[in-house]
Amino acid sequence: MDTISLVNSRREFVQNAGLTAAGIGMAPAFAYGFSAGNSSGISIRSFLSKKLYNRREVDDWLAGRGTQFAVYDSETGWLLRDARWSGSVNNLLKSEGVNGVTWETSFDHDKFHQRHMSAYAGKSCRINTYGDSFTHCDQVNDGETWQEVLANHLREPIRNFGIGAYSVYQAYLRMLREEKRAPSDLIILNIFEDDHYRNVGAWGTIRAGKDWRFLWPTLPYLTVNFSTGKSEGHKNPCPTEDMVYKLCDLDWTEERFGNDFTLGIMLAMENAKEGNEDRAWQILDATAKTYGLKEEISRTGTVLDAAVKLHTRGALQSTMQVVDWVDEFAMQNKKQVLYVLSFRNFHDGPRYDQPFLDFLDHKKVNYIDLMKAHNEEFRHFSGSVEEYTSLYWNGHYNPHGNFFTAHAIRDKVIGMLNPKPPAYQAF
Repeated sequence: MDTISLVNSRREFVQNAGLTAAGIGMAPAFAYGFSAGNSSGISIRSFLSKKLYNRREVDDWLAGRGTQFAVYDSETGWLLRDARWSGSVNNLLKSEGVNGVTWETSFDHDKFHQRHMSAYAGKSCRINTYGDSFTHCDQVNDGETWQEVLANHLREPIRNFGIGAYSVYQAYLRMLREEKRAPSDLIILNIFEDDHYRNVGAWGTIRAGKDWRFLWPTLPYLTVNFSTGKSEGHKNPCPTEDMVYKLCDLDWTEERFGNDFTLGIMLAMENAKEGNEDRAWQILDATAKTYGLKEEISRTGTVLDAAVKLHTRGALQSTMQVVDWVDEFAMQNKKQVLYVLSFRNFHDGPRYDQPFLDFLDHKKVNYIDLMKAHNEEFRHFSGSVEEYTSLYWNGHYNPHGNFFTAHAIRDKVIGMLNPKPPAYQAF
């Protein structure tokens, strides 16, 4: 399929296959956490004034002081660093590794800044993995990742290029960079449920708030156009370390992020939270119009419902665009792609990402839906949902969860490799 056909296929699907605000379920609740101190954000300026960093905070982050999470990267926004964790990864997660242990992450800096590879590291590698913290495998040690579990089973190495807090678009850009330096035959793109939303905001702090361990710097992002079904990529707004200091400047941030899609969503929600319903609807209507939505925003529900549905619509559309780009890259470079969908915990019921699942089915791509795999296993489980969830998740996947991932995708991976992995070759 050529590039034009790819674009037309996605455009027709977005416009004709039910990707409308009314047809999208609610997103995960954790996607919208308001930070303390943001309760009076009525105007763009007042909202952003509570997001700014001071120069000391930027100094410390760029110098690696006060945080062990990430280092600045001009293209993607950030990369991870070697670290040992004994406390919380962030305030949404349980406190530490499984059984209360510290967990350690290290990188092969002399190679491609991949997470340390141990299983069959001396052999030729033909599988590269990309994504966020569920690819990187936060909260487990180096040898406990699903890549290492699967590599030991297949008896061939697997590279781990996952970076915590990445969007799907960031993972795609990392893929373009690393496939030039360390080409693979099979690309595994792991998409976590929040990664869709990260695509459509230029500055993570707008949505996540300030974090003691992570500056939430700017990032490359996508803008959606609801009227065409297309999304456009944009470079990191702070492409040099000097530019990061602009995040201390209220005038600059207001001018640069005033029309940011995610800012419009969050500002509408913040005004609704303060009881400014009319103002909240005005902001939401303006945001929708700015990004090409021609139909009126329905006011039959709450502002929160409408804002989440609009955000979800744009987020899922943006990931569809990335999938098209990844497939185009794979076809041009004679590579195969496996998409793996990851989730924060187990749930059974309507899916907020159902339009995205329908899109993947429409394209007939290779993908593994880990929620479906968990649901299939849960049918044979006699305990409660909470008991089942505790087996696999400690915020991120625990070692048991990573083992589950490895074996959930195993058969698909084996079927896509030619020749078969050493463990599946006859003597």
